[in-house]
Amino acid sequence: MNQREIVNTIRKLAAQSTCWLGVGCVAVKDGRIVVEAYNKVLPDPEICNRQGCVRKEKNLDGGSAVEDCFAIHAEINLLVTAAREGIELRGADVYVTCFPCAVCAKALVEVGVAQVFYLEDFLGRKGEMYFKAAGVITTRVSL
Repeated sequence: MNQREIVNTIRKLAAQSTCWLGVGCVAVKDGRIVVEAYNKVLPDPEICNRQGCVRKEKNLDGGSAVEDCFAIHAEINLLVTAAREGIELRGADVYVTCFPCAVCAKALVEVGVAQVFYLEDFLGRKGEMYFKAAGVITTRVSL
């Protein structure tokens, strides 16, 4: 699978998101996607439509006060899905539509990903220091 196909996949995943900020994410090992995910509102995808978006109402920037938001980030959803399905992510490359927040960056570092490819900068790249400290390579992809 080439990089263009992977990027098309994460864009399609982002479009499936139940959050207004659609984010798609995949893990790639040996040239193939081993797990896919996107951010989504839990436990009920309509809760933000009924009650309003907590992030917008409190004027929170993305990636901060994540505990106040009903959405699970795509990267965390990716790790949860991999764990549930018994998929080893150590050494995997992760592709995501926007640069991971600090919480997601720490989780990706802890699981042992090798590289993170992203399409858009997000939040001033707050998670970057964790990747650098762990030797995880981050690369912006523009296709």
